[in-house]
Amino acid sequence: MAFPSRDAYERFIYSLPGTHSEVQSSTLHLYTNSPTTCFVRGSIRFRNGLELCVFEYLDFADGELLDYRYALLRGEEPVRWYDSQPHPKIPELVSTFPHHLHEPPDIKHNRKPAPGISFTAPNLPTLIADCVTLGESPAAGPPRTLRERDARYSDLLQHTEVREMATITLSDILDDLRAADKVLRKFEQRYWISSDVFYDLYSQGRLDDGQNLEDFSEWAGFYKIKQHREELLRQFSRQRVAELSTTDAERDLVHLAPQEPLIEIPA
Repeated sequence: MAFPSRDAYERFIYSLPGTHSEVQSSTLHLYTNSPTTCFVRGSIRFRNGLELCVFEYLDFADGELLDYRYALLRGEEPVRWYDSQPHPKIPELVSTFPHHLHEPPDIKHNRKPAPGISFTAPNLPTLIADCVTLGESPAAGPPRTLRERDARYSDLLQHTEVREMATITLSDILDDLRAADKVLRKFEQRYWISSDVFYDLYSQGRLDDGQNLEDFSEWAGFYKIKQHREELLRQFSRQRVAELSTTDAERDLVHLAPQEPLIEIPA
């Protein structure tokens, strides 16, 4: 299942209460962060009394989730949460690495694999199925198979049409980098640590799974977009220099002028 286009995903999240009888209400909202990235924040309330709190950071140029956090509540009581902080030293989580869920008892440390959760396809079909199943029986787990989930929510998955190959301009790249730098500075000032050191700790599973997990998910997502866009900027620059070099090949000179070139590269 491929990740949908931005328009399709936006239609999907705003139509949930009208298209899914299990959903009582939804406050999910898609917020633009840059020309190619956005957030989804809010919650979905189910008729069985459960509430799913959602945070997603999406890169539609690359067609992937950069990071997420999902928390499932019954009233004020945490029932389950899902996150992607890697825990490479826990062998029980290898099957869905780095994706996993937490549930009672000892919800902070009781981690289990999270089938159906990924960075490359919408997670809400799996999460909705999990919420419905958990509402039917507090001790129930996720649907038995992903095929069972897809069959039950086939109408939802119709919104995940195949995306066209995305391209990205230099302006898009620079806008994304400016947005990422602003947020990275915010977290560096809040936690008094550089983003590269933070991401090393995050990638090793050495950060506490506690009240700051949503901050860590957002921080990691912005760090990943910065790394990705810096690599695209290098590709863009190499392509531009190669094109400029052909204009004065005899003298091996590059005439660099301060105007944006009409170059697009695959995202």
